[in-house]
Amino acid sequence: MTPALAFGTLPWAIITGGLAITLGPAGIHYARLETGRLWTAIAGTTLGAAGLAGIITLNRGLGA
Repeated sequence: MTPALAFGTLPWAIITGGLAITLGPAGIHYARLETGRLWTAIAGTTLGAAGLAGIITLNRGLGA
């Protein structure tokens, strides 16, 4: 991956990771009410949290 592509997609990764963490619990709530699929809501929340944690770790590593 080129550095320009990495820095170009960094803001999108932060936004989408935050949205996944924010909207994931709502998906889990509605899935428990049997209006959605629980495994997709849990997978999306987990992947969003992992992605956001990776971006935060990268930012801290570059800033140190």
